[in-house]
Parts: sequence; C-alpha cells; structure tokens
Amino acid sequence: MAQSKTGEIEVLQKLKSDLKDAKADLTPKYESAIDCRDKADSLGKDIDDCEIPVNIKLRRNEVDQFCERLDRIKQEFRDIKQADADFEGTAGSEKKIKEAIK
Repeated sequence: MAQSKTGEIEVLQKLKSDLKDAKADLTPKYESAIDCRDKADSLGKDIDDCEIPVNIKLRRNEVDQFCERLDRIKQEFRDIKQADADFEGTAGSEKKIKEAIK
C-alpha cells in the first residue's frame, strides 16, 4: 500500500506540475484575448460615434423637407389650374394664366 500511495503522490505532483505549466502557457494568451476584446469594444464605441448616422439623419430630414415643399408646389399648381377653370375674364388674361401654368 505504501507503494501505491507513493505512486499516487508522484502522479499528483506530475499533474500539479503540468497544470502549472499549462497555466503559465495560457495566462499570456488569455490576457491577449482580453486586450483584443477591449480593443474591439473600443472600436465599436468609435464606430457608434461615426458621422455616418448623423449624415443619414441629415439627408433624411432634407428629403422630408423637399417632399413638403414639393407637396406645397403641387397644391399651388392645382389651385392655379382650378383658378384657370373658374376664370371668367378676357382672352388676353386667360392666355397669361395658361402660359403661367405651362
């Protein structure tokens, strides 16, 4: 029984030594992985601050404003056409209105 305990102790000492070596080997790799994750997180935050979303929002607002102006112009044009249809004036003034519509 003394030999089996001695053998078990030697196996456990070898296992302990192997684990220490593995830890020594893995620790720098783990720390490097943590550094990489930190850099990736930082890059993600930098990308969030990028001006692309700001430019997209600005262009969206410009398109919305353009559409509003276009709708007003279309409404004014419809009003002019209706005024032309309702007009009961001379041929000369009628001609001026038709030219404005064109």
